[in-house]
Amino acid sequence: MKTVNALYHQTASAIDEELEWIEASKTDPKQFGPLYRKYYTDIFRYIWKRVGEEELAATLVSNVFVKALQSIHKYTYRGVPFSAWLYQIARNEINLFHRANQRSRTVTMETYQLKEVVSEMNEDDNEENLQLLLNGLEHLQPEELELLEMRYFEKRSFKEVSEILQIKEGTAKVKMHRIIQKLKDLILNV
Repeated sequence: MKTVNALYHQTASAIDEELEWIEASKTDPKQFGPLYRKYYTDIFRYIWKRVGEEELAATLVSNVFVKALQSIHKYTYRGVPFSAWLYQIARNEINLFHRANQRSRTVTMETYQLKEVVSEMNEDDNEENLQLLLNGLEHLQPEELELLEMRYFEKRSFKEVSEILQIKEGTAKVKMHRIIQKLKDLILNV
């Protein structure tokens, strides 16, 4: 089995076990169960935060796991947990849904998460700046909002974000820097 350099949210032994499940699933779909049980709740939350409806999230998460099972033979380990691949599929399902239904996505965040973003901008996390940040979020493109959300609200590493978004890690860092600068400019120019 392959040992992992960057563990993200798992131990090396957990990822090794996961790789065994993946390989078993490639020849026997019944072996997909442990992967489904391990990631169902996380993928459900990820989708629910972006669509805002529990029943819709349940439908989309079902689509994610059906597609994952159908495509498991294409999966290749890239040094990150299997969940990054599932998040890619989930992201695609969410985008397909929004395009088909011409709906905007939902963003869920807590005050402490907003304070972290304001702090990253080297600004005071007072109520006025938090409100200005909230207003500034409305000016971000969906892709920018998604990157901000993954990095600050979901606490994903740049490597994990880059895997989910299918971009280079350096590109994710540059884009994140530009988003923070854009928000800072919006706050300062009000």
